[in-house]
Amino acid sequence: MKIDLRKAQFYDIPFLWYVRNQKDVYQYFKTPAPVSWEKHIEWIIPILLSLSQKELYVITCEKSPAGQLRFDYDGESAEISISLLKELRGKGIASNVLKKAIAKVRREKIVNRLLAEIHIQNSASIGLFTKFGFKKIYTREKFVTYSLSL
Repeated sequence: MKIDLRKAQFYDIPFLWYVRNQKDVYQYFKTPAPVSWEKHIEWIIPILLSLSQKELYVITCEKSPAGQLRFDYDGESAEISISLLKELRGKGIASNVLKKAIAKVRREKIVNRLLAEIHIQNSASIGLFTKFGFKKIYTREKFVTYSLSL
């Protein structure tokens, strides 16, 4: 199975909105509810125009969109977020993508550490990030933050 990451483009906006609004995805967000098309557009346009401190990628599986990966940069660190279509989970795609993302950030020397803020009930994500060496640094309300020094 060929897994790739590519920078999100304007034509990806409907797909990314669809992924964001899947209940099994947003249930683990700080705002666990669907987002309107208008709010999605307000959020995504600055990212696509490189006017924010975020980078957004489409995860592809055999060249078809499979999910998204996002970096939110803040000084010497970046928070990383991964969302996959439900039907593609459990196939090793997230591991493949996280490995590529870590290598990209190390290669480009953009930040010194990656952070992952994960809902305490999202055991799949906790397992994924700890498998790649992320260490728990603190818990706040329903979220645990993990860190990986680069």
